[in-house]
Amino acid sequence: MIKTIRPKLEFLSKEFIQKIIEEAHEILEKQGVFVENEEALK
Repeated sequence: MIKTIRPKLEFLSKEFIQKIIEEAHEILEKQGVFVENEEALK
């Protein structure tokens, strides 16, 4: 069996991704969000 070697690309560091998520949560907390989809509200 031939094993394919694939390079692992990381465009953003894990720390930077976490910072983006934290900032997004803060924006949603302060500004709010309106969700009409019943399934998403569960």
